[in-house]
Amino acid sequence: MGDATVSCDIASLKPWSPNSEGYVMRLKEAGLIGCGASALLVGGFMTHSVSNAWSERNAALELGATIQLQNDLSDATILLSMERSLTQVGLNLPTALPNRFQLMLQDQRRTVDAAFDALEIKLEVREHLEGSEQEAAETLLARIRDQRRTLASFREAADRDLSVAATDRSTAASELPTRMKQLVDEIRTSVATIESDDHAIPPIVQLEARINQLGWYIRELGGRERTYFAIATALQEPISPAIRGEMQQLHAEVERARMELLLLAQRDGIVPAVATAISDLDQAYFGEYDALRRSVLEASDTGLYPVDFDAYFAQSSAALDTAEALSFKAGDGASAAAAEQVEDANRSLIVALGLSMALLLGLAFAARHILVRVSGRVTRLSAAMERLSNGDLSVDVSDLDGKDEIGDMVRATAVFRENALRMQQMQDEQESLRARAEADKRAAMHALASGFEASVMGVVD
Repeated sequence: MGDATVSCDIASLKPWSPNSEGYVMRLKEAGLIGCGASALLVGGFMTHSVSNAWSERNAALELGATIQLQNDLSDATILLSMERSLTQVGLNLPTALPNRFQLMLQDQRRTVDAAFDALEIKLEVREHLEGSEQEAAETLLARIRDQRRTLASFREAADRDLSVAATDRSTAASELPTRMKQLVDEIRTSVATIESDDHAIPPIVQLEARINQLGWYIRELGGRERTYFAIATALQEPISPAIRGEMQQLHAEVERARMELLLLAQRDGIVPAVATAISDLDQAYFGEYDALRRSVLEASDTGLYPVDFDAYFAQSSAALDTAEALSFKAGDGASAAAAEQVEDANRSLIVALGLSMALLLGLAFAARHILVRVSGRVTRLSAAMERLSNGDLSVDVSDLDGKDEIGDMVRATAVFRENALRMQQMQDEQESLRARAEADKRAAMHALASGFEASVMGVVD
């Protein structure tokens, strides 16, 4: 801008104030209001994002805890079903339970008790369960404890009858296996107490959970059929038509479960270990064992079985173990899928927190820029211009200079100040010249008067 003449009236640049006609909001006030509004918007966004992410995380944790409880309950009932099978075989023997069977039964009972003890501890702690899920876990815990008391009474009755020959057993001994089956079914259906809403369960978790159920069905129903075969091979006696009819129904259910398993094995996202376990089950149970099963079933009319109890029980146990392994692996797969949901929720929460922090930092920077870099400079410039308009030419606004529009205003103000200083200097010079001229004039008048007086005195003389 240099020395260009500025014809602007500096007084007209004074800012509006509340006393001015038609009050206009000052820049600092507008900046504060804008920053406050932005802070509210950012705060609302942060609250919404973090709250959603936190809710998703809690839901994933709750789902994982629920799936684990379901797995533990399923595993415990599988073990209990094995105890029921051994008890049923023993109660069908004509003699007291042999020592080796007693050891097997006692070991199985300890395994069952350990599984239910661990389940009860988890139900007492109820980690990651909230609200209705906590209440459901508490209800399930009470139900499990009541069912275990029933189991204890069954064991006590079984022990009395297993310790004597068939002719000395109680009349209720024949009903005990059926009552134990009912108890297994009752405990198994207790899982519905803590089942989550299907809409809230990811498809992969639903897939693995369904495979877990089908593995349990094959293990349980196949185990019940196996018990009848074991009794028959142990006694080397024929199987009654009524029992064979029940066995056919059990095997039909097992076949239906197998067909569904084979279909589910083709689904995308299935855990490789679970797919392998399905293949192992199909080969061991429906291949190798099924051939033995058919041969024993064909001989069930006569009781002339191609294998003895030990050989049959060993091969059937190996086949049923593959169903048990499938149930365990599918349960682990469901738990792993639920754990992935937790990890995804944790990542979402971290992203939400990170984004919120970034927005906060951005807002803080913007607020500082507006209030310090913009509003602060404008306020100081406004005060400097007011002092300048009042004739105070000592103001210095050089520290407010910059490469933005405010910098342009600062430089324009500097030009006003320079012009005002130049005008003041010119006025000072004019005053100095005027004073000198007055002095010269007085001196000339004094000299003229002195000369005139001298002339007059000369004439008089």
